[in-house]
Amino acid sequence: MMQKLKEVGYLEKGMVLVDVDGKEGKVTGLYGDNDFMMVEFDNNQNRRILWDWENLSDRVYVRR
Repeated sequence: MMQKLKEVGYLEKGMVLVDVDGKEGKVTGLYGDNDFMMVEFDNNQNRRILWDWENLSDRVYVRR
């Protein structure tokens, strides 16, 4: 089952995020707080991004 991440409204380690093209990544690290948060995917420091809820696409889903 997949649900839009915006509807879920939070991130946690272990979540698998999927975009509409089928690209996916498992959240393996969360650093910072709600004002400034870095998210790491697939235990890869090169796959860390600065998270921005305000600019999050409606086309990102959580696979459960």
